[in-house]
Amino acid sequence: MQTTKIHTLARIERLRGKVRVENLFTQGKAFIVYPFRIILMEADDNKGVPVQVLVSVPKKRIKRAVVRNKLKRRMKEAYRLHKAELSDYLSSQKNTWLIGVTYVANDVLPYAMIEQKMIEALQKIKAAIQ
Repeated sequence: MQTTKIHTLARIERLRGKVRVENLFTQGKAFIVYPFRIILMEADDNKGVPVQVLVSVPKKRIKRAVVRNKLKRRMKEAYRLHKAELSDYLSSQKNTWLIGVTYVANDVLPYAMIEQKMIEALQKIKAAIQ
């Protein structure tokens, strides 16, 4: 199977930078699609991509680093596979949207459930932006 540019998660698509992350968590609007807490904010500038995403699994909920990293990989993979519809919708806008996805469950969920909930979260994000 050949990968296309649609199904990548390039470095520019990842939210980085202390100031941008702090602004997202302090000024962004949040909602929950269990097991995720989604924080959403429109940035004032255009970084060349319609969406920048941050994935987080708190140490308070998941103690072992190996498990936290596994969950982050699963969340990024689910986002990467299903981000195309959201990116296509937002590509006509001038600004970049910042999205933070935080894992709020206390236990490790299987990938199938994470993927299903990520699809629901992306649909809810699209509805919130409209």
